[in-house]
Amino acid sequence: MKNVKYIVLVALLLLAAALRLWDFTSPWTDDYRGQCGSYYGNIARNYLKFGYIETKAAPVSSINPPDAAHFQYYLHHPPMTGWLVSLSFRAFGYNEWAARLVPVLCSMGCLVLLYLIMRRFWSTQTALTGLAFAAVVPMAAFYGSFVDVQGPIPLFFTMLTFYLYLQFDERRTWGRWLWVLGAFFLAALCDWPAYYIVPLIVIHHFFSKGAGPHRPGRKWRILLLPALAVVVFAGFAIYSNWVEFGEASLDVREMTSGFFYRAFATRGDTDEAQFTAADWFGRHSEYLHEMFTIPVLLLTVAGLLFHIYKVVSRTLERGDGIVAIFLIFGLLHVVIFRQGAFVHEYWGYYLYPAVAILAAVFCAGVGRRLLPHSSVLQNAFTLAIVLPPLVAAVAACVDLEQARNSADLAVPGWLIGEERWRGHVILADKRLGWNYQFAFHLDNHVEFARPCAPNLQIAAEQPDGCIFFLSKESLKGMPAHEFRRSLVQRGGWLFASALAVDVTGLSPELGEVKIPRPYDVTAEHDGENITIRWKHDQPEKVKHYNIYSRIDAQTFFSDRASVGSETEAGMTHMLRKPLTIAVVAVDEEGRETGFTNTVRVTP
Repeated sequence: MKNVKYIVLVALLLLAAALRLWDFTSPWTDDYRGQCGSYYGNIARNYLKFGYIETKAAPVSSINPPDAAHFQYYLHHPPMTGWLVSLSFRAFGYNEWAARLVPVLCSMGCLVLLYLIMRRFWSTQTALTGLAFAAVVPMAAFYGSFVDVQGPIPLFFTMLTFYLYLQFDERRTWGRWLWVLGAFFLAALCDWPAYYIVPLIVIHHFFSKGAGPHRPGRKWRILLLPALAVVVFAGFAIYSNWVEFGEASLDVREMTSGFFYRAFATRGDTDEAQFTAADWFGRHSEYLHEMFTIPVLLLTVAGLLFHIYKVVSRTLERGDGIVAIFLIFGLLHVVIFRQGAFVHEYWGYYLYPAVAILAAVFCAGVGRRLLPHSSVLQNAFTLAIVLPPLVAAVAACVDLEQARNSADLAVPGWLIGEERWRGHVILADKRLGWNYQFAFHLDNHVEFARPCAPNLQIAAEQPDGCIFFLSKESLKGMPAHEFRRSLVQRGGWLFASALAVDVTGLSPELGEVKIPRPYDVTAEHDGENITIRWKHDQPEKVKHYNIYSRIDAQTFFSDRASVGSETEAGMTHMLRKPLTIAVVAVDEEGRETGFTNTVRVTP
């Protein structure tokens, strides 16, 4: 029997690995996984290109910055993700699978930790059942290779912290407690969800009797954990201000502004319409349906009702506190950051351990109560009610992988990795996927740019490298060899290296902009708000204006706002460094003009 359990354990882990390695070597596609993977892949490349000292060990999101004076930092999150991916790149080279390797290992580590935690409080059968659900639900498997500050990486270190705490709770020694503090320190360097576990551990500790010899006064050393959380948070605030502004201060205004936006804003990142509470719950019902499947959710709800019944009837067991901890931990991220959770389905990633535990405990509990005298019948009953939801979850995960990986932009991803084109770096259609938008270079002047994938970055760094793109629409149904021939025929290396290839010659969907550029751009700053004004000769033909800005230390302009056809706009901005602002007009077909002048605003 023991050998059978080991075989089942290994089989489940292999199944989990297969689902997480589905697109392991594929190029980034136009979805969240591609967008975030390319973004953090670029950050990791900058660590290796410039070194950890020159980058101040901070995430540099600039694309091919020439030197440190052009670094653009991304400090909304702690830097651990970029560090880990850079170590993988150092060991295995710049490619997508090296970036994905980090979250895949963390995801598999989460499964092992979940099994070990469940095994401490429930039977091996229940722990294996929970592992089965965690291995195959789409939320856990599909985002198991997700290169981002959200997802497997912070969850692994947070679960490691909790697992080490449970070991400490059984035998409360200083040695074990130092391991807990060390694991939390690493978790806090990953992302903010690590902080949720701190109050949960403290509450559990004061209500837990623990095991082994310990004096009552030693319970108070648990307060070192929240103290460490405060120190790490304050240290990150000081570090962020030093990196960005050269001031080692505790100013958290920018951090809190980001927090309040993600927590209380009622608009999506790109949608203009506000969402209501009903919209929020409706969106999350869609996320739950797609990412957990209805059969698994039904078992989870049944497990939750079963747990509530035990609370009401005062028949709680030792493991029920663990159920509550995982459930609260998973819900906190969704509830606290309601705007972020509304926009990003993967912010619900931290719910999957609770879903797996609730479903497994319910299935095992029902079998134990219905068939108390036969373990064989209990196992058969549990298998009968567990197998259909597991099959449904695997099918849903496979369907999701196939649908999301069929993005058209997988084609240029491969081509960029294979080809080295002569000429100058160019790019193309802003309607391309976010992670494949790049700059339009002309005589080394960059008008605007967005993050790009590591394979795109590799081509851009070659002395004779040139990047050519068509629009997303024109790629449909085009085989790779036709794509190459089309590029050569339409301009390729026939142009001088100092010129960017005419985008209209590559993509007929773009055409020429039919309106002139804005001019006489001015800006005023009153300490908190910036008022921008400009002129335009044909305002009646302008669909809207896009306002771009960059801090002096940044290489590229980034989006600030999109405004209507009026020629004045205001924005709230805490100005800490000089800001350069540009305005472009957009015609009825959605094509942008360039900008004729920029305006620099100083604090």
